[in-house]
Amino acid sequence: FTTNPIEILKYTKNVLVCNIHSRKRTKEILKENGALTIYGTDDILTESINGSGYNPKYGLLGSNMATDNTLKLFPRDGEKLVYDIKNILKTKRRVSFFELFPVVSKEYVVATFLAVLEMAKEKEITITQKDTFDDIICEVI
Repeated sequence: FTTNPIEILKYTKNVLVCNIHSRKRTKEILKENGALTIYGTDDILTESINGSGYNPKYGLLGSNMATDNTLKLFPRDGEKLVYDIKNILKTKRRVSFFELFPVVSKEYVVATFLAVLEMAKEKEITITQKDTFDDIICEVI
């Protein structure tokens, strides 16, 4: 375990990359410096194994412990959710965050929040909240 990816190559040439935001660059650095096998959490569980859950794009990246021996994976249908949000915003242009999910469940709220954050990061929408516990407003830029 190290913050310097080259340091780990002193001990092994087979590496599991566990960082999130810079995982692609870390994999490149390891490959350029002689790593033989490089896996990231985004490379694990990209397809079902004996009926297990999976995410073809993110694998274990973004997963959370559900119980002592089960994981919740990042939703596979995240792109459809973003598409649905964009359709709502095409017609309304400014909506409450709570108008964006068809089903009120912890999973939908979390998935919708992640989708909205990604859209804000891509500068497609703005997210505002005037005060703590006030409504969260999503608006097309």
